[in-house]
Amino acid sequence: MSATINAGKCPVSRVQEHNGGNAMASTYDSPTGWYTELEPNEKRTFWACFGGWMLDAMDVQIFSFAIPAIIVAFAITNADAGLIGTVTLLTSALGGWFAGALSDRFGRVRTLQITIVWFAFFTFLCGFAQSYTQLFIFRALMGLGFGGEWAAGAVLMGEVIRAQHRGKAVGSVQSGWAIGWAIAAIMATWFFSFRRTPPGAHCSGSEYCRHSSSFSCGVLSTSQTCSPRHRIS
Repeated sequence: MSATINAGKCPVSRVQEHNGGNAMASTYDSPTGWYTELEPNEKRTFWACFGGWMLDAMDVQIFSFAIPAIIVAFAITNADAGLIGTVTLLTSALGGWFAGALSDRFGRVRTLQITIVWFAFFTFLCGFAQSYTQLFIFRALMGLGFGGEWAAGAVLMGEVIRAQHRGKAVGSVQSGWAIGWAIAAIMATWFFSFRRTPPGAHCSGSEYCRHSSSFSCGVLSTSQTCSPRHRIS
């Protein structure tokens, strides 16, 4: 009886393997083959979250490059500068918690838009800080949007992108952090190496932050909000 059943099943399994195997192989031969199977809305969600995460990384890293200039401009200690980074990370944890609650109430897309605008606005204000206290407060408030953006974006990807490709999509979005880090390094190199302050001119950390962190991260973040996110349903 068992042999008969197995014999009856073998031809079926061979047919399935023959018909489905080639299709599967053609789809996954390329590391990015899964992306071609995504629906337009899934692709928009993927790139919206990818861009937001990349810009988060760019802001964090470019701030680290600006720390020496900030220390000189505001006459603060290394510990004071490190405290700014610490408070940003602490408030980002709160931002993720608040974003989760807001997402349940107002929706993932709307919350994602709000967190990106919040992040962009306070990043912009950081460039105009006139004292250490102002910069500390602006960075702390920016951290709320920083953490909220990723929390809302990750949940949105979990809801929009099908389970078959969800893990690959989330992993690919994580690579946006490395790209943002690289962009920050290139920008810092350009500002410090190719836009040197003329002899006798005054250069402050606030001026550096204004031109790099504020106008780049702030404007780019806002453009990310206004382009793909409003088309995500």
